[in-house]
Amino acid sequence: MKKFLLLALVLLMSLSLFSCTKKIEYNEAKDIAHKYMEALRSADGDVLFEAAKLKNQKQIEKEAFQRSLTQTLKKIGEFKEGKDEKFDYIENTYVLSSEDKFTYRMTTSIIELNKSGGLNNAYFMLKEPICEDNDIFKEESFVLDNDGAKMYGALTIPKDFTSKKVVFMMQGSGPQDMDETVGLNGNKPFRDLAHGLAKLGVATLRIDKRYVNNAPKEYTVDEEVLSDAKLAIEELKKDSRFDDVYVLGHSLGAMLAPRVAKEEGLNKVAMLSASTMKFTDIIYTQQMEYLDSGEVSQSVADFQKKEITKIKEQIDAMTEKTKGNFFSMPASYVYSVNQVSPVDDIKSSDFDVFIAHGSKDFQVKKDELDKFEKALNGREHVIYKLYEGLNHLMMPEDSDELSVEIYDKENHLSQDVINDLAEFFK
Repeated sequence: MKKFLLLALVLLMSLSLFSCTKKIEYNEAKDIAHKYMEALRSADGDVLFEAAKLKNQKQIEKEAFQRSLTQTLKKIGEFKEGKDEKFDYIENTYVLSSEDKFTYRMTTSIIELNKSGGLNNAYFMLKEPICEDNDIFKEESFVLDNDGAKMYGALTIPKDFTSKKVVFMMQGSGPQDMDETVGLNGNKPFRDLAHGLAKLGVATLRIDKRYVNNAPKEYTVDEEVLSDAKLAIEELKKDSRFDDVYVLGHSLGAMLAPRVAKEEGLNKVAMLSASTMKFTDIIYTQQMEYLDSGEVSQSVADFQKKEITKIKEQIDAMTEKTKGNFFSMPASYVYSVNQVSPVDDIKSSDFDVFIAHGSKDFQVKKDELDKFEKALNGREHVIYKLYEGLNHLMMPEDSDELSVEIYDKENHLSQDVINDLAEFFK
């Protein structure tokens, strides 16, 4: 069954627990751990699926498991080399860790076994990016430390840098990496955008979102996005290479960007694929449209519509003290993110705004552009732009499917969008 892309793809892949009582020898455990590490690095879902005993868990299909693993590897690229390997026995758990280099990222790669050699966990922790340095631009590794929480990213600066403009980039919803990697081909819209803007003389900073590796049970949108965005912008303001700092957001990031610009006193904001609706109303609308698409039986659709409507009603009645989870998100996050209104933030500020949508966006419909224009009611210094034939990621699209599978084919962010953004930021 095809599903909507409600949240971004999760990088951290956790496997099920499987416990026995007999402890195996250290060297035998080490050999087993190395086997699973090789499978993890090469996205061998057959080995890991069997090892984690997932075949006995009907809620996890092998195809979905392999898809998640493949998408994880697309974020970091092909394995190149490992170093500083450690193997320890800690609290009834064998742990193999390695500092690994992939095409796009450094990672700490980890295999955890129970004392009998059963696979408990296999995952990557994202570290520094592998930066590019060519005739046109140079990338610098960037580490943001916000009260002990570390986010990694890349500062991309043109070699011929006369504009002195730098743009901080904010991803869409979920635990996104700095490139906003998506799909089985590993499309990287933020990498495309950063490199494209650099070729046109504009510098950028893109960083992983705070919970790209893991998330706590309770958090707010300030902890997930806003505080890190504002701290990163403060760091850019201190850099003598830049005269002006601007902000660009995509999807949920675009809805939050005006708040960041307002509080940081920025002069320009670009919003790609944003909505005037509350965040959870977007999710509700997407799910209802999917259930009306004929992809599921009428009886299933009717049942799920009732359940989704109940959740929406609970969210609408929510207060700051509400507990629980809604649309797989903690109440604290749902309440806080729904308090953000890009329309109100734009109305109460005087920065320049660039609002763009794609005509083939099935997640945030193109009529949102008209809704912004109507809601802003003649507010000056706003550019509205509709790009024909582009999807939610601002990439060319020829499919009408309501499915994340449209993002699986190799694709790149539209050069027209890059050109217009470069002109706007200059």
